[in-house]
Amino acid sequence: MPHPENPAPTPLARFTALFLPLLLYCALIFWLSSAPRHVPGPSFAFKDKILHFMAFGMVGILAFRATRLLPIASRTKRCALAVFYATCLGIADEVHQFFVPGRHADPMDILADALGALFWTVLYIQIRKHPSFRHPLL
Repeated sequence: MPHPENPAPTPLARFTALFLPLLLYCALIFWLSSAPRHVPGPSFAFKDKILHFMAFGMVGILAFRATRLLPIASRTKRCALAVFYATCLGIADEVHQFFVPGRHADPMDILADALGALFWTVLYIQIRKHPSFRHPLL
């Protein structure tokens, strides 16, 4: 039972806290992939794949958090759904980039997206098992 000074979040507050970050982050990815230029900064081997691995790792984590709004109790199923979502978004991103002047689609980016989503989501789940990371909105 929630403490009277710290009431349980309303359904709208839960939706906003768990789903809105995912929606905004996906919009950011779409906006960034609409640019005809590549990411500025130093160039190094596999830079693009590392950026995909990191960016879609965040998609996986945010999607996993958003699955708390669904009637799925199993963390494994929620993780699989989050990784599936991130991979589908990665495919959509590559299709989108195919039509952006100066960009190209790369199937290896989709692999980096899926692996990043899987790695970072599983790591997030493991970290959340620690008692100090049990806030209801994390």
